[in-house]
Amino acid sequence: MTPPTPPPIAGRNLERRCRILSLAAVAGLLAVMTSVVALALLWAEGWWAPGVPILILDLLCLGLLAWFLARFLVWWPRKPAGVPIVLMLHSVGEAIAEPTAPNNSIRPAALDRLVADLQASGYAFRTLSEACSAPCPPRTVVLTFDDGFADNHANLLPILLRRRVPATIFATDRQGHDFLTDAQIREMADTGLVEFGGHTAGHVHLPDLPEADARREIAANKRRLETLLGHPIHAFAYPFGEFGEREEALAREAGYRHAVTTRKRGPWGDPLRIPRQIIPRDTPPLAAYLLATRGKSHL
Repeated sequence: MTPPTPPPIAGRNLERRCRILSLAAVAGLLAVMTSVVALALLWAEGWWAPGVPILILDLLCLGLLAWFLARFLVWWPRKPAGVPIVLMLHSVGEAIAEPTAPNNSIRPAALDRLVADLQASGYAFRTLSEACSAPCPPRTVVLTFDDGFADNHANLLPILLRRRVPATIFATDRQGHDFLTDAQIREMADTGLVEFGGHTAGHVHLPDLPEADARREIAANKRRLETLLGHPIHAFAYPFGEFGEREEALAREAGYRHAVTTRKRGPWGDPLRIPRQIIPRDTPPLAAYLLATRGKSHL
């Protein structure tokens, strides 16, 4: 049974706000610089005493502007329009799924807010395979979720249905209370909004395994998901983001066309080394938007 959709959250055009704040900061800097030049001219004429309080005020304003521009990178250029933004997420819930990695869990309301703000700011969403198809539409965002946590069905799916937004989930063969069941995987795939990709059978450290074992982990997981879904899968995520030339070759050998890493930066041109941007837990909405669209929120 499909979970109920959450109440709507109105998106905000944060890109427009970024432009307004950037212009306001520039105007403030120009005003302070004009004031300093005027004071310099007064001092040149011997009128220095009245300018001391104004100079102190100017320095305070300059410090405040510098703090704002360093704390909120609203002026930082966006990622190129033709390069998809790939976000890395895991669990979607109020509770932290992995105590040792709290940033792997995002609250449902925070994810809903981020999706709504990106949509209102002119971004469109695609699955990883769609985004890797040429040509990719400008301002494309890809939501990816590692591990196949059970809360992806309970908390993520309602958001995807509400927003009509696709996503890519990288599932292992692990079963149980914390992970998606076969029935849930099929249900999510049947919505047409969720692409499933491989993540190895047991979520293993691939570089630590002998080559034969690493090959078996990748191939067995792919084969199981394809049997379950009834169609080929083309996307893969390296567990723990650990990979090298051998793991890349094994993913290609298994038939994967695209693979994502945990690296924040890297060339988009290599389909088996696609970088992703993480959104840490409890990141404020504007900072989350800046992280997604610029790769950083502050200096």
